[in-house]
Amino acid sequence: MGKKLAFQGPLDLEATLYSGQAFRWVPEGQGWHFGFIRNEPVHVRSEADVLTWRSGPRLREDQVRHYFRLDESHLAFLQAAPKDAFLRTALSRFPGLRLLRQDPWETFISFIISQNSNERKIRNTIEKLSQRAGRRAGRGRPGVHRFPTAAALATLADADLRATGMGYRAAYVKRAARLVARGRLRPASWVQRRYEDAFEELLRVHGVGEKVADCILLYGCDQRRAFPSDVWVRRLLGETYLPRPRRPSYAAIRDFAWKHFGAEAGYAQHYLFHYRRRVGALAASPA
Repeated sequence: MGKKLAFQGPLDLEATLYSGQAFRWVPEGQGWHFGFIRNEPVHVRSEADVLTWRSGPRLREDQVRHYFRLDESHLAFLQAAPKDAFLRTALSRFPGLRLLRQDPWETFISFIISQNSNERKIRNTIEKLSQRAGRRAGRGRPGVHRFPTAAALATLADADLRATGMGYRAAYVKRAARLVARGRLRPASWVQRRYEDAFEELLRVHGVGEKVADCILLYGCDQRRAFPSDVWVRRLLGETYLPRPRRPSYAAIRDFAWKHFGAEAGYAQHYLFHYRRRVGALAASPA
């Protein structure tokens, strides 16, 4: 059993939850997935145009709808996206892939941890960090803990941070947590601020580079102009849109993305990124 939430347009939970934008979801079988929304444990399953979810009383329907972006028409995005041949290929393969609206604080720390790592290790590190410093979740699965608060991470011993497997990133996490705990950084503010201002503030945080800043803004702050450019994105751009002998700068890639994809550049990026990582090189789709 569970609560039912109707929505419009396709929703592919498998693609959405395991596309590299979130790290605390796990499959449970029979279409169910367990994870956290607003740091509350929740089980979700999608069938046709209905999302079924189970959680405690602190998680509201409007928050679930907001998280999965069910409060807007996904079909409208699919119809408005630039109809270039390469993006059409990705859209047709994963039409139900959606950008999540995640918690800015958790996303901030998660993508600092993600640097020079792989998804499996990132997931393990975040889980161990939550076990060490997060509050136990009252519902869901035994032994599961919520993501730690800034205050909890700011006071965690360096040895405890490193014991999670984050290595040299422990210094970055500790410093970032202290800035947030002291009120010198407010991750929630990046949702409402101009992209350029939020991006520049993030770059001033020790251990945050351009790609990590854009990941934080796209996946945790609903800044859909953000266009994270990692090795996968650079590879697919070199195979498709920017077949140049010289490696373009990060700024040049972003300028191209804004001109070509417009205000939804980040959404387009995630489709292309997921396709390139899961399927392979993009072939042009016929009109």
